[in-house]
Amino acid sequence: MKQIYLLVICVFSSLSYADTFPKAEYDHQFHWILSFGLQNGGDPLQEVVRVNDGVVIEKLRAGGFSAMHVGGILPLGQSSDFSLQFTGGYLYDEISSNINEDKAWFRRSTAELIPFYNFGRQRVGLGLAAHFSPTFVEKTVEGDFSAEFDDALGAVLQYDVMYSQSLSFGFRAEYIEYKISNEVIQAPSIGIQANFLF
Repeated sequence: MKQIYLLVICVFSSLSYADTFPKAEYDHQFHWILSFGLQNGGDPLQEVVRVNDGVVIEKLRAGGFSAMHVGGILPLGQSSDFSLQFTGGYLYDEISSNINEDKAWFRRSTAELIPFYNFGRQRVGLGLAAHFSPTFVEKTVEGDFSAEFDDALGAVLQYDVMYSQSLSFGFRAEYIEYKISNEVIQAPSIGIQANFLF
């Protein structure tokens, strides 16, 4: 819940200072886009526990953590305020023990298709996200373990504010779940990202 409050505060803060940014707005042109983001949420897959008191100090979650996307933005007509963003990407999270060589990570490739409505220097979009070969790997002194989940399809909501004609920052919420055998892992997330347009 704290993450949601922080998200709302950041959105309204960006809007209140938007007039101070360099002039920028949706230009109805095709652009390549490169995005880097951080996100978190979902069920815990593994934890790092402090030995002396058993307190959990770090969690590997199904919705985290670092993301990269590359693709394009296609305008849907010269007089339309709608555009279509298509990207491929990679999502990765890792934790490691502070007392030995134990570590675990969760990785998946992604593809997204998001229609956006553009208004001035802002845009908002709701689209589809596909995750391919979600894989959990754990390496410990006792041995290694890995598990590959089924490919998954989810929904993504994204809001961005242009800080210049080639740079924007935004917020996103994604709902997706992973399945393996008869088990379902919830992996919703919220996050932030920086977008570079070329």
